[in-house]
Amino acid sequence: MDDKQLGVLYTVMLTIWLVAVLSMSHLLDKPMSMDDHADKLCQELYGPQTGHKWVDASLMCETVRGEVLAVKEPR
Repeated sequence: MDDKQLGVLYTVMLTIWLVAVLSMSHLLDKPMSMDDHADKLCQELYGPQTGHKWVDASLMCETVRGEVLAVKEPR
């Protein structure tokens, strides 16, 4: 292979690599769903063993023991 062929080969390989990296980053960067956001909020307020629960269209946090707690207002 001469230098011109190597240059083309490297350019093609770099382009393929960039397309692969950009497409993977786009696939992995999915928006957070409402349920995921609610779980994260409850875990920040009451700890990692807490999840969200909707009660009459109001967000509540439920602990692993079954306690249903109101979402605290930020101060």
